[in-house]
Amino acid sequence: MTTSEKVQAFIQGDVVLAELYGLSNGDLYQIAAQGKRFFEEGQEEKARKVFEGLTALDPWDYSFHTGLGAVYQKAGELDRALLEYDRAVSLNQRDVAARTNRAEVLVEQGDFGRAVADLTAVAALDPAGEQPHTRRAKALAMALASAAAAQPQAR
Repeated sequence: MTTSEKVQAFIQGDVVLAELYGLSNGDLYQIAAQGKRFFEEGQEEKARKVFEGLTALDPWDYSFHTGLGAVYQKAGELDRALLEYDRAVSLNQRDVAARTNRAEVLVEQGDFGRAVADLTAVAALDPAGEQPHTRRAKALAMALASAAAAQPQAR
């Protein structure tokens, strides 16, 4: 495909920006791995730039939205984090990381019903609890259940 054909395909919505620039999925995932390292090392601003760039390059990859949501969540930008987690889950209903993180944000925002729905979905997606996010979801569910049990019952 020539450059002008790629540009035309991009304009028509048939290719994403990454394809226009000639970046492969492998290239994008290498960049994402570096963004994750930045995040884990506490270099949130660098991680933010990486994941914001990745979501622009390929807005259809759920994992990039999950990564960006995590950056926003850590920065305390809960509305932005929630938006990214919503996007990730809309692209991949099985994204345990996005659902777990979204449940944490929802609890912080007091939306317990939606949080429980996400935690229930995580339990169904990984019933053996093999993924680290599932273990976090289980701990959050237990904390919510404990808090609910401690509340005085309405009469």
